[in-house]
Order: sequence, then C-alpha cells, then structure tokens
Amino acid sequence: MPCPATGLSLVPTTTFATCEPLELICVPGGFGVSAPIADAASIEFVRRQAARPHYGTSVCTGAFVLGLAGVL
Repeated sequence: MPCPATGLSLVPTTTFATCEPLELICVPGGFGVSAPIADAASIEFVRRQAARPHYGTSVCTGAFVLGLAGVL
C-alpha cells in the first residue's frame, strides 16, 4: 500500500525462505511493528540474516524486532 503522503511503496520480491544473504537490514518502526514482533518467522528471519557479517539498523520501534532476534 503506498504511503498517502509520498506515494512510496515497498513491494517484496522474495520470501523469507528464498532470500539471499543480505548485506543490510533496516527494520522500520512505527505502528506496524506489532505484527513482526508477534511473528516468529519474522524474528527468525532477522536472526538468521544477522548471523553473518552485515550492517543492521532500525528506525524507532523497529529496534524491538532486532532485540527479540537477539542482534542488538
């Protein structure tokens, strides 16, 4: 769904299962963070991706996802 203010959309092009190792993870925060916090697959994806050297960051409450994944 595009952002009403800017029209920006983020559209997935892969799944957790088929995603290649990432060089950068940026977990957004805000009102939508409660869904990934409650989703074990999302937390495990972040944990698995963070097991190798990379850059990891978050915005606002996205840090809770990194914390649950044990990568802070």
